Amino acid sequence: MEQHPKYIQDFYQHELDRGLTANTVIHYHANIRKCLQYAFQIGMIRSNPADRVERPRKEKFKSEIYNGEELEQLFKVILRSLALSWLHSTACGAVKSLV
Repeated sequence: MEQHPKYIQDFYQHELDRGLTANTVIHYHANIRKCLQYAFQIGMIRSNPADRVERPRKEKFKSEIYNGEELEQLFKVILRSLALSWLHSTACGAVKSLV
């Protein structure tokens, strides 16, 4: 039983090494811990090995701000989309009234 925390820690490291984010591995940890806690509560194991594992540190969210050129491109796409939607709705209405 003493090896279980090492296996769990190795699994977390493996997942981080293959590119998963720390936040995803933290979710894995929560699920593994909950499962093992239930096994502990019903007497299948003497202790919860996940309690002895160091959980990855949560990554801070890093926001990015659009520059002027990116905002201009975004607005062009939105305006084009709105114009097409408007044309489609009015054209369909005009065709329906003709039929």
